[in-house]
Amino acid sequence: MSTSKKIDIICIVVTVAALVLTLLFMNGKAIGLVEAKKENKETDSNEFTANDLNDTPDTDSSTIIELNGNIANVKGNGAYFANNCLHIVYAGTYVLSGQLDGNIVVKADGDDKIWLVFDGLSINCDSDAGLRIEQADKVFINLKEGSINTISCGKNYDSALVKDGVDGALFSRDDLTINGSGTLNINAEYKHGIVCNDTLKITNGNINVNAAEDGIHVNDELKMKQAALIVSAGDDGITVSNDKEEGEFYMESGTINVTQSYEGIEAYNIIVKGGDITVNSSDDGFNAKGTGKEQGVFIYDGNIRILNHSGRDADGLDSNGSVYIYGGNVFINVSQSSGYALDTGTETGGVCVISGGTVIACGGSGMAESFGESSTQCSFRYNLTEGQSDGSSLIITAADGTSIINTTIPYSFNSVVFSSPELKKGQIYKLTCGSFTGDIELTSMSTSLGTSAMGAGKKPGGMEFQKGDRNQKGNIGITS
Repeated sequence: MSTSKKIDIICIVVTVAALVLTLLFMNGKAIGLVEAKKENKETDSNEFTANDLNDTPDTDSSTIIELNGNIANVKGNGAYFANNCLHIVYAGTYVLSGQLDGNIVVKADGDDKIWLVFDGLSINCDSDAGLRIEQADKVFINLKEGSINTISCGKNYDSALVKDGVDGALFSRDDLTINGSGTLNINAEYKHGIVCNDTLKITNGNINVNAAEDGIHVNDELKMKQAALIVSAGDDGITVSNDKEEGEFYMESGTINVTQSYEGIEAYNIIVKGGDITVNSSDDGFNAKGTGKEQGVFIYDGNIRILNHSGRDADGLDSNGSVYIYGGNVFINVSQSSGYALDTGTETGGVCVISGGTVIACGGSGMAESFGESSTQCSFRYNLTEGQSDGSSLIITAADGTSIINTTIPYSFNSVVFSSPELKKGQIYKLTCGSFTGDIELTSMSTSLGTSAMGAGKKPGGMEFQKGDRNQKGNIGITS
């Protein structure tokens, strides 16, 4: 064979090989040509990685995608557009902008990490999730500073997708992190706003969710830091649970405002270490589904405000297990006709313990609970003979006239539970509610006065157990 013919054959082989490799790359086959980004485990928090907290991912070698209705301009590798759907199929960083009448589907290898930078992105999809993450090791949605991004979905999803469990406007089967300082608006006419079948972390951004059912629905864990979240939900504001009877809500900082919900925040364990939470609900404000001494509601710091004006047999803090309050400020007002401020699972060994912080809990008196004697900070419960109307005052003063609390309670109540570091055992305090005035002598760590609140077999605060301590991962040690 002549040398020239050999050269021609080699050129043909090289050309064909290059085309094959390009097609494979564009269709997301993991052929090992590009090394996926490794997740940096160094972080200032045990709950978040450095990548979770990185608001400015490197976009120097990213794929740039500009959307315009049913057209996409893809500059770079790892993505392709077909039938109004943008497919992302390979590890890397993708910068997305423009308006899409369709949706985005991520389906990469199971060990691929993918960064989606939203830079003024608007998605409207009638019959599917606007963003559907089918497979990846982890996806990071970065909301670029100053950007406003929107995902909106219709009422009727494709039947095959419904059968396959797709039930959110932003839907992920794998771990998902949302960060960045931009804004993300989610409008879900079909079921839930954000759905994550694994762990969802929200570490920054302004996120507004309006959903027909749950605002956020997570199977394993929801961990939040720094972000500002507003939720209006036809069902629960935030739900974290799975078939294994597990699921943890964890918050370090940031703000959550549930403006409308059935239950505000529901999980097997609810852990608040900081931030501001406001819940408006028609049933329970917090509902911790875990049972026994070692599960329930754990509040270390932060400001929590739970309001319920129109529920029925509802609770402010409801735990099938325990309630532990170590610090922060907690305000609960469940109207007298709606239910009760505190409800713990005393029948399963749960306890209600306070060792720090300030708690004002006002509601109905029929089955009202108080903190247990094993608390290390004084508290009292006072059940009034007459109910107080909406907007009544609540004033607590020391014997020398020093004001401890002077506030207004939005909705009606006939039971008050109060605890503060300023309360001291053996001292006498004055309680004023509207036209009612009464003296309270703190004869024990947990003092109960007024009409009986024991009803229906309730125990006041799960007595006989000692205060536990809960580590960062949510394990609690109890001594008896």
